[in-house]
Amino acid sequence: GGKLWVFITGASLASSPSIAGNFLFCGNSSGTLFAIDRSNGRRVWYYQMPAPIKGEIYVSNGSLYVLTITDLYRISL
Repeated sequence: GGKLWVFITGASLASSPSIAGNFLFCGNSSGTLFAIDRSNGRRVWYYQMPAPIKGEIYVSNGSLYVLTITDLYRISL
């Protein structure tokens, strides 16, 4: 199998990606949280966190849990 797609985050990744349904969620060291379509690698949306992301992004019950260097955030999907 060859490469299917590449997504450029603009900064180093802060954690491994998390998956829920057809979406992949990842965050970078600049604090940008991305929702990516798993089938084509296109950005669906992004959210600029108030601080750099540090740690895994967890998905549970329709929410994302994102740890930054200062706080823990819950973001509704």
